Amino acid sequence: MIRRSLTAVMWRDMRTVATGNVAPRRRCFLLAGVALLLLCGSVTAREQLSVVASPWPPYVAPGLQHSGLAVHLVTEALQRAGYGSSVTLTSWPRDLEATEQGSHDVIASVWFTEQRARRLAFSKPYIVTETHFVKRRDASHRYRTLADLRGLRIGVVKGYAYGGQADAAGLKVTPVFMGSVLDNLRSLVAGDLDLVLADDRVALYELNVNVPGGARQTFVLPKAYSSRGLRMGVSRQRQDHTEVVTRFDAAIEAMKADGRYASILAAHRVSAN
Repeated sequence: MIRRSLTAVMWRDMRTVATGNVAPRRRCFLLAGVALLLLCGSVTAREQLSVVASPWPPYVAPGLQHSGLAVHLVTEALQRAGYGSSVTLTSWPRDLEATEQGSHDVIASVWFTEQRARRLAFSKPYIVTETHFVKRRDASHRYRTLADLRGLRIGVVKGYAYGGQADAAGLKVTPVFMGSVLDNLRSLVAGDLDLVLADDRVALYELNVNVPGGARQTFVLPKAYSSRGLRMGVSRQRQDHTEVVTRFDAAIEAMKADGRYASILAAHRVSAN
């Protein structure tokens, strides 16, 4: 409080310094005081937030610049909001569970559900994601209505909040749960699955980078199964979780306004949808 008061007084008085209507000794005092405040501000450590995420390229991956698009957007927005960050990559759903329990402050990339909202304070969506079905190129499967999914073996990842209405429709769909989208895509190429449900950016990345010949052997069906906003989640174990989210949302909007948001997407070769 004392520092804030001194800062306000000094900056107010500094407005008159440039005019020369200040006694020389007071002028020196003001300049020295401002220099001290700037020095203190530069060495005062930002509050560090522990950010966690699980590999999900191109959003999160250890080998990508800034550990992926989602981590890049989140950590830069947090920096603008006045927070430092340390990033830990772990497996899904350990990142979700650790943030819910308060072992980490922030999960960088997560979809909203009412159940998760009991333990996490969610930001506004900072990028839109779409889930699509992927099939083998030689297969005749299509997706126009939910009835087209009847009887198919569909690869999904346990714990993902895909959205959509297939479960409620009572269809005879056989979900095959695997540990990752990559595992599902490999099984699809091998003929062990009929379809894989995945974020289209993730599917295309994995097929082009980590599944030999995968892009040539598969096809992403054009109709989206669901469209969802990717969000940052802050552990409700933090008393200031609402403030962190509010400052983060404001920082994302500022990044969009000044073009930094678009430049980060371009650096990761991703469109905003």
